[in-house]
Amino acid sequence: MFTLKCTKIKVALPFALILILTSLIGCKDSKHEVFDNVDANSEQVSNERPPEVPVSYFKPPLLKQLPLVIDETGEMIWGAATADVDGNLFFAVSSYQQDNNSASLLKYIPDSALTIPRSDVITQLASEGNLDDDIIQDRIQGNMAMAEDGYLYFVSMDYKTETREKQSLYGGRLWRKLPQSTNWDLVLNSDASLATVHTHGQFVYTLGHWGHVLYQYNTQTQRSTNIPVGSVPGHYSRDFLVDASGSIFVPRIEKLQDGEINAVLVEIDESLGVADFHPLNHYWNGDGFGNHGIVSQTLMENGELYFVTSGGYLYKITQNEVGRNVVHELGLFDTQQTNMYISALYSPDNNSLLVGLGRSKEHDEYRWFIRELNTQTTVSYPIVEMPKQSLLLYGAGKNEQGLPLIVGGDKRGTDTYRAVAYEIEYQ
Repeated sequence: MFTLKCTKIKVALPFALILILTSLIGCKDSKHEVFDNVDANSEQVSNERPPEVPVSYFKPPLLKQLPLVIDETGEMIWGAATADVDGNLFFAVSSYQQDNNSASLLKYIPDSALTIPRSDVITQLASEGNLDDDIIQDRIQGNMAMAEDGYLYFVSMDYKTETREKQSLYGGRLWRKLPQSTNWDLVLNSDASLATVHTHGQFVYTLGHWGHVLYQYNTQTQRSTNIPVGSVPGHYSRDFLVDASGSIFVPRIEKLQDGEINAVLVEIDESLGVADFHPLNHYWNGDGFGNHGIVSQTLMENGELYFVTSGGYLYKITQNEVGRNVVHELGLFDTQQTNMYISALYSPDNNSLLVGLGRSKEHDEYRWFIRELNTQTTVSYPIVEMPKQSLLLYGAGKNEQGLPLIVGGDKRGTDTYRAVAYEIEYQ
C-alpha cells in the first residue's frame, strides 16, 4: 500500500488556504514531497469549499495492490476491469505475444481475496466453433461494462499482427458473459480490431480501428450495426464517450492539405445518426501510435461529462437550456505542467472535485492531480514509489465503493511487464 501522511485540515478554511497549508506542512513526515501548483491567475474565487466534502478528498488517496493470482503468460491489464452487482471484480489479462495468442478473464472476490480463472478467448472461440488454427486474440483492451440485461460486455482483438498500414489479420470480437458463468457468448465478429465498451439502456457500443468505426449491439434484438466516423492511418482513440442521455461522442481525425491534423468530436444519437460536430483544438499530441486521443473520463451526478485528451487537456460536456450538448474546453488539467497523460479520472464527491492519476514530462514518477472545479485550482502530489519508466497504469471500471480500479503492468526488477491491479482508498 502506498501512503502519504498529511496533517488534518479544518473544514471551514477557504479552499485555496487548505491547499497552501497542505503543501507547506501537510506531508513533512513523508518521503512524498508535495508541490502546490495553484493557478494564481484564476478569476474565479470561492471563499469556502462545500462543507459536505470530506477533508480526505483534498489529499492524495492510497493505492492498495490486489493479490491477483496471474499465470506467467499474463502481460498487462489494458484498462479492462470492472465490478458486478455483487461487488466481485473482473480483470482481463492480455498475453505476452511471444508466448500465447489468447487473452484471459479473471474473477476476484474481495471478501476472500480469491482469484478464479474465467476462461480465455481461444478456448471460448473453440467452444463456439469459430476457431481457426492460427487465430490470434491476444488483447482485451479498454472499458468492460455491465449492461441492463445483466451481462458483462467486453472486446478482444488481434494486436500481434496489427500495423500502422493495415488492420490485424484476425480482427476483433465482442463478448458477453453472465457474472456467475465461466462460458462466454460471442455476439459480434469484426474485421476491425475492437477496443473499449460502453453501454446505455439496451445498447452496447465499441470502437473499431483503423478508421474509428462505431459498432452498436442491441441487447433486445441481438442485432448489430455500425457507422464509420473516420481517422488517419495508424491512430485510434483509447476511449470514446457516452453521456447520461445516451448520446455518443467519437473523435473524427483528418489530415488537411497543409499537413495539419484536424480533430472534431462527432455527436451521434442512438439511431446512429450524426447529431452535431464539436471542435477539439487540443486533441492531437503525437504521430499516431504516440497519441492516444481521449484517455480518461468521468460522469458526474448532475450529468456533466468530463474527459481528458492525451496531452493533458480537460473538457466538459453539458446540455444548454434547449437540450443541445455543448463541449467546453477547460485548458490543461494542471497549468503548471505540460504533456500530462492523465490515465485515470474520477470525482470522489461526484460533484466539485476531479482527481486524476497520471504522469508528465517534467517528472519521473506518477502523480495525483486534484482539481477543485469552483476555483479551477489544481495541486499535484508525487508518488515516488511508482516511477513512470517501470509502470504503465490506467483507470478502469469502478468497484463497489464507486472508485475506479487502477490496472496495468509493472516491470520493476524485471525486463517485462507483469499485470497489476490496485484499489483506491481514502483514510
